[in-house]
Amino acid sequence: MPRKGQTQYKKGAKNYDNDSLEFGKNVVEKDPELKIRRYDVDADDIAQTAADLAAGKINQEMERAKQELERRKKISASNRATRAEGRMFEESILRACEVYKANGTAVINKVPEPRRVVGRTGGRSSLMICCNEKKSDPDFEGSVSPDGRCIIFDAKATHKDRMEKIVLTEHQREIMEAHFACGSDCYIAISFDFKAYYFLPYALWRDMKEVFGRQYILPEDEQIQPYLVPFDVTVDKKGNNVYTVWFLGKPDVIPGEMPEVSSDSDNVEEE
Repeated sequence: MPRKGQTQYKKGAKNYDNDSLEFGKNVVEKDPELKIRRYDVDADDIAQTAADLAAGKINQEMERAKQELERRKKISASNRATRAEGRMFEESILRACEVYKANGTAVINKVPEPRRVVGRTGGRSSLMICCNEKKSDPDFEGSVSPDGRCIIFDAKATHKDRMEKIVLTEHQREIMEAHFACGSDCYIAISFDFKAYYFLPYALWRDMKEVFGRQYILPEDEQIQPYLVPFDVTVDKKGNNVYTVWFLGKPDVIPGEMPEVSSDSDNVEEE
C-alpha cells in the first residue's frame, strides 16, 4: 500500500508508487541508452525499465565478482607453485653446500627469512601461518676457500622460457650492490624448469639491458653459456626426484649418501 500522499499505479500484477516512478525517471535521465525513449513511455514503463536495468546491473556485478574470484584463485595457485619451485631449487643448492662444507671447499648458509607467526591452520597436519617482518635478503652467503673470500647469491627458479630481471627485488639488488662494492663475489643462481642451471655473475645480471638488449634472459642466450653448471638427479625412497646443483663445480669426492636438507619454508604457509 502506498504511504499517505502517494499515488499508486498498477500494471498487471505489479504496483509502483511515487518513489519507484521517481527512481525510474532519474535512471532514464542519467542513462544515455534510455534517453532516446524518455518521452515515449508511460510512468509504469519507466519504473519497469528501471527495475529491469537494476536487475541487469546486479547480475553484471555478480559476474564481475565471480570473474575476479577466479582470477585471484589462479594467481594464488600460481604463487603457490612458484614458492614450491623456489623451495626445491633452494634445497638442491643446500645439498651441494653440505658437500662443499664436508670437502672444505666452502661454507655457505641459507639466510633465514625474518617471519612472524600469526596463527595456525589447525587440524592434525597443522601449519604455521606467517608473514614476513621485513624485505627478504639474498638467499645465500658464506666463504669460499682457499682465500676465504665472501660469496653472496640469490636463487631464482622459473618454469617459463625466460627469466625476467625484475624477479630480483630492489632490496636484494641494493644488498648485492653493497657487497659487490666491497669486493665480494655476487651471483644469481638460475633454474630454467629444473632442466638447465646457471650461476651468473651479478655484474652480468645488473647490466642485462646493455649485454642482452632486453630486460630478460633466455636459456639459449650465448652470453650465459659459460656459466652453465652441472647437476645430479637421484631418486629418494619415495620415488621422488632429488636434485643437486653444483654451482661451484662438481667435486671429485661425493659422499655415498647425500644429506637430507630442507628449506626454512617447510611447514610454513605464507599469509
